[in-house]
Amino acid sequence: MMDIVWEALHERQECVIEASTGIGKSLAYLLPAILYAKRTKQKVGISTYTAYLQEQLLQEELPKIERVLRTNVHVALLKGMQHYVDLDRVTQMLRTELQSYDETSTLLQVLVWLTKTETGDLSEITVTGGGQLVLDRLRKSPAAPVASVDYYERALTRSRDAEVIITNHAMLLADATRKTPIYEQVQAWIIDEGHQMVQTAVQQDERLFHYTNWKYILGQIGTSEEHQLFRKLYKHALRAQRVPMQVLLQAEKRYVRMMRLFEEAVQAIVHALSLVEDDVKQTVFLRDVELPMHIIVETRDAIVRWLESAKEISELFVSGTKSLSLEELYVLHDWQFIVREMVIKVAEWENLFIRQDVNYTTWLELDVRSLPGSLHVLQKPIDVEQSMRALFRNRRGNMSIIWTSGTMTVPHNERYIANQLGVAANVPIHSFTAPASYYSGAKMMIVSDMPDVQEVPHMQYVAAVAEAVMQTVVQTEGRSFVLFTSQQMLKDTVQFIQERDILNDYMLFAQGVTSGSRMRLLKAFQKFPRSILFGTNSFWEGVDVPGDALSAVIVVRLPFSSPEEPIFKARAEKLTRQRQNAFTELALPEAILRFKQGFGRLIRSSQDRGVFIVLDRRIDTKSYGREFIASLPPIDVKKLALHHMVLALEHWYNNER
Repeated sequence: MMDIVWEALHERQECVIEASTGIGKSLAYLLPAILYAKRTKQKVGISTYTAYLQEQLLQEELPKIERVLRTNVHVALLKGMQHYVDLDRVTQMLRTELQSYDETSTLLQVLVWLTKTETGDLSEITVTGGGQLVLDRLRKSPAAPVASVDYYERALTRSRDAEVIITNHAMLLADATRKTPIYEQVQAWIIDEGHQMVQTAVQQDERLFHYTNWKYILGQIGTSEEHQLFRKLYKHALRAQRVPMQVLLQAEKRYVRMMRLFEEAVQAIVHALSLVEDDVKQTVFLRDVELPMHIIVETRDAIVRWLESAKEISELFVSGTKSLSLEELYVLHDWQFIVREMVIKVAEWENLFIRQDVNYTTWLELDVRSLPGSLHVLQKPIDVEQSMRALFRNRRGNMSIIWTSGTMTVPHNERYIANQLGVAANVPIHSFTAPASYYSGAKMMIVSDMPDVQEVPHMQYVAAVAEAVMQTVVQTEGRSFVLFTSQQMLKDTVQFIQERDILNDYMLFAQGVTSGSRMRLLKAFQKFPRSILFGTNSFWEGVDVPGDALSAVIVVRLPFSSPEEPIFKARAEKLTRQRQNAFTELALPEAILRFKQGFGRLIRSSQDRGVFIVLDRRIDTKSYGREFIASLPPIDVKKLALHHMVLALEHWYNNER
């Protein structure tokens, strides 16, 4: 792999490399990349999907390279501007009267964090609810001046002096549309976790309406009678005669009209929905809703008119001969922040409700018990071909581009991912698999007597899953991941297990049930020896539990996307219109990729031991089941009834000890 990376760098070629766990992928591209950068005096960029891998590169892999080469490597970690805190914004918030508990507690948390942080990266802080909205007000923005202590400028300076720049996929994609690209200086790119670039492009181009978020932003403005931002601006403007009274009154009048129309529009949208009374949480495609377009357009126009007044106030506020006091400057900056937010909001409104872009699919998610508060509207691109083409526009053929991941191919469709990445058909795909001995500690067991989920009631299948999980974890003494494709089935299974007494001595951590982020759940799972982690989509990949902490991965169902999942449904419909088979061209490859990634959680080193248990009979009864098995490394596969599987586990683990 080093040889291929080295050649691609020197010849400015593009290549795709699939390297399974056990290859030493990170070292295989880092060593030639660093040697290339030092010898040619050209920068190499490394892009990853997860912060975890970035930290692993910086904390573990680079020190190894430095010891091998007996030299220091100049490395910079660079993220987008919005990731960094703006200290001026923190100062402004400290000097203003805070309106809520969320604002006060989040600001206190930020102050403590500032005494410790070296990067100024706000992703180091974990907040919930309204705290996230407070953090958004503290982010560095393009309009903000360079401060005396500016974490983003520090990161840019480090990147200019660096031999290797480490960034993330989102930052790299954003650079393709940035007015002044940051990465023009980079002469070669290594894209690790390359299969995730497509998902990043989808996330980058998604649009979102969240009722409570809109209410929060609109509520920050207020009128001259309310204790919000407009009242503060109103007082300063009149006191210093910076803005004429009629301009302020017009802005206030337009604000009141905007608020009224916004609420009427949301209520009209909710009224237009055809909801299923006995279904608490629902997903509705926007195309199936007869939208009240007159009120939606009126609302858009009202926001535009308020923005005209708000921008006029900003211009008049700074156009006078008197210099601004410190307090006036803080109020003005808060006002300008709200104006920028509302410019984004009106674009969201336009794109979601008024324009009908055939390249996107739009749907509503809601909880009928809490309307309109629970109303979300999401819009995502059906495909991201344009984003992927723009990523290295005009640079392919003039620079080295190396795509790598543990998962870059699927059986019988080798170029499934490469095609989505815009990689030309003549670009080679190299595959490296660790020797069979690396996986000698792994076994796969298919439970042959599980019921067919499509032929039995939901709770009967849940009971069968719970029974299989309980019997398995007793033999493995916990240390198990249980992977689901449905959050509801996960919750029902966990509840069923908790109502029994068999696993009372075990710690159960369940995504969406146990509070905390994915990484917090993972750390808690590793902390306790007799623990089980129940997870859905995000636990199928991107988590690393080496050694004895993980002994079993239980796959409840083969990870096919739900046919009703909005973005999947839109893509399947597009393929059908193109006379392609949506199952073989989309559903099956995606499921096999997740399946491979699920297995990848189990064996993280040649010393690891573990069993990969599949409860879904389709892997044995359906013709496509062979493709799932073929996607895994060559390991021992057994088909056993649950009782015999438990005995086999007991025998295996007793012998392993």
